[in-house]
Amino acid sequence: MTGKDISEKRYFQRIWARKRPRTWHFGKGEYRMPVCDYEVVMIDGDYAHLRRLEDDGETKLVARALLPPEIREGSILHYEMLQYSIIG
Repeated sequence: MTGKDISEKRYFQRIWARKRPRTWHFGKGEYRMPVCDYEVVMIDGDYAHLRRLEDDGETKLVARALLPPEIREGSILHYEMLQYSIIG
């Protein structure tokens, strides 16, 4: 199919769609980054088991390379914008 077969308006819409930057939508509304606090329950080699303070549910396994180097068992971490920081 050539540009002659397509109406001029449709042709330019297809060209514009290729040049436009792509956007990502996560369902309806905007996506918000999670903000929460964790307690370090256990350090197991290169991984740490974190428990969310808001709910006493299961633990989350996180690589220690993503955590601050000075963490200890019982430390309280704050998670925001894909970063962990020690708050207690």
